[in-house]
Amino acid sequence: SAAGAGLFVTGLHCTLPLPAWSLSQSRDIKRIGPQRRYDLTMAYTPLEIDGRRGTATAINGTVPGTLIHLREGDDVELNVTNRMMDVPHSSIHWHGILVPFRMDGVPGVNFDGIQPDETYRYRYRIRQAGTYWYHSHSRFQEQTGAYGPLVIDPKDGEPFAYDRDYPVVLSDWSFEDPETIFRHINLVGHYYNFQQRTVGEFFDDVGERGFMDTVADRLAWGRMRMSPVDLADVTAYTYTYLMNGHSPDMNWTALFDPGETIRLRFINAATTTNFDVRIPGLDMDVVMVDGKAVRPVPVHEFRIGVAETYDVLVRPKADRPFTLFAEALDRSGYTRGTLTPELGLEAP
Repeated sequence: SAAGAGLFVTGLHCTLPLPAWSLSQSRDIKRIGPQRRYDLTMAYTPLEIDGRRGTATAINGTVPGTLIHLREGDDVELNVTNRMMDVPHSSIHWHGILVPFRMDGVPGVNFDGIQPDETYRYRYRIRQAGTYWYHSHSRFQEQTGAYGPLVIDPKDGEPFAYDRDYPVVLSDWSFEDPETIFRHINLVGHYYNFQQRTVGEFFDDVGERGFMDTVADRLAWGRMRMSPVDLADVTAYTYTYLMNGHSPDMNWTALFDPGETIRLRFINAATTTNFDVRIPGLDMDVVMVDGKAVRPVPVHEFRIGVAETYDVLVRPKADRPFTLFAEALDRSGYTRGTLTPELGLEAP
């Protein structure tokens, strides 16, 4: 099967079926046409990443879920079925999408949630275009895998040209029960953060700034009940960072021919992690932010917050691989993939 082939390509690091759009040998989404109807099923699915086993809240059996590809101006139907019998409800929220009140998918706010063994029919007209994503809005289902990319083609054509088009979904996965993670950080905010200031650093600061200024600085942070090293609530101590469902060792791969223009749709579907993204050896032109086209901005690196999307264009001319590198803001870990002219290659 396609999933089996993808697992072979990634070295059997993962036994969870990956969606066709995220497999290393898959074609870019420019060759996948938009549809007006999607049927999505949410259910528990076993997975194994880098030899560790867990259970995902998967959409159509994969993490990330199905790529939803729509067209601006179309009336669409998205049927979501909840096959998890032990939860009060499930849901799908179409993040950033302009929808009627009852179609937004936030339980307790604009609908009752999708009850076990129930199907909820989302119907709305597409009034925008660009790169978005969708995810569960029920308890911790997003943390356990209920998310996926959502791409909307503009009715009047794109404002920029490109040859290939790849979603790059960044996320954070933990084999720890998210209820436990939530309890830990509520009891001790720095539970997962081991980058604490030391006595030695105190005396170093005294040497640089003086005793009184150093004490005043420590007292100010204490009054705020904050720490200057608190860059992330949850770190790589429990998280494995994923790119399109692949761990760093699985090496998600996108193909190009030298001289082509490649569109990369970065989507931060993480629960708590902000990433710094760069492609060593390649400049990026940011052409879209949160679904809105912008005047192209050349960058070497950008920071993407939780739930944000950034579309970039890259133009690799060298016939060699490049690393897509996304590092957690606190530097505790990273995920990565490869942009390459042929499968099986990696860059530093």
